[in-house]
Amino acid sequence: MTNKSDETITGMYDVFDALEAALKASDPKCREALAKAIDGFMKDFPDEFFWATGPQAPTLLYHLMMTIDVASEAAAPEKPRVIRIIDRKAH
Repeated sequence: MTNKSDETITGMYDVFDALEAALKASDPKCREALAKAIDGFMKDFPDEFFWATGPQAPTLLYHLMMTIDVASEAAAPEKPRVIRIIDRKAH
């Protein structure tokens, strides 16, 4: 019988770390395309994007979206990373 306390548990942060590492190791052009797609989605569907990255989103979805967004921007280190809290153009 296996003792559950001796088993390693893979949590959501392990998934996020692996996803971030995979994205950062990918081709910079692919990361740039992903960043543009995320920016386009944010522009075209702001309600969905800001819900998914806002405090109302389930924790897993929030961290998944932010991990992908931040890692995809790694191709452009000179571009400052700003976490989008509100849609400034709407105000």
